[in-house]
Amino acid sequence: MVRTQDGRRRLLTALLSLVIGVGGLLATSCVLSPSSGKDPIPPDGDIDRKTIENLITKWLPDAYSTMDSTAYADALDEAYIFELLEDEVDPGIPSSGWWERSEELAIAGSMFTGRYNPEGIKVDGIDLKLQLKTNPTVDNTVYPDRPDGEIWYKATAYVDLTVITTNPTASDGSGIVNYIVNSDQIFVCRPDPDADSLWVIRKQTDQKPIN
Repeated sequence: MVRTQDGRRRLLTALLSLVIGVGGLLATSCVLSPSSGKDPIPPDGDIDRKTIENLITKWLPDAYSTMDSTAYADALDEAYIFELLEDEVDPGIPSSGWWERSEELAIAGSMFTGRYNPEGIKVDGIDLKLQLKTNPTVDNTVYPDRPDGEIWYKATAYVDLTVITTNPTASDGSGIVNYIVNSDQIFVCRPDPDADSLWVIRKQTDQKPIN
């Protein structure tokens, strides 16, 4: 069993950077699509998105750990972006500093399929825990697309992610490789424009690796 820690520490980015180095786990593509209807069914009867804390510490971990693509898509705003660390940005390509919802869902979809890729690698399980380190506070950043009068909030959460893979590259011959991801993430949340009293993630910002 191999435990690794590599550059991009986030829910998806870290795994992406790690698996590129071991043969491209994400070669299998599967784009996630949001569920239809105004009020999506939560991944568990006692989990909802009616508070920012629930969205970050309950909804996201449950969607990830059950590899529920619909629930994960429901948590992301249509204008969602993920912002990378500064040292991951190509100065000559400004847009290399972030990616949009469609890319995020395509990456997650590749992880959630549970199918083998051409290199014989697949995700067997995901364990995600998110713990708020700061209470949500009003985000006064200027966003061109923020509706007048709508209040957005930001909060920092600690990410503890383990991705278990069937992987022929395991150095101990077990055929299992665990990817361990630890970092803080900054979440910007807004009211869900498609569902009353629910919240979605508008922006997610990577932070430096921990340990």
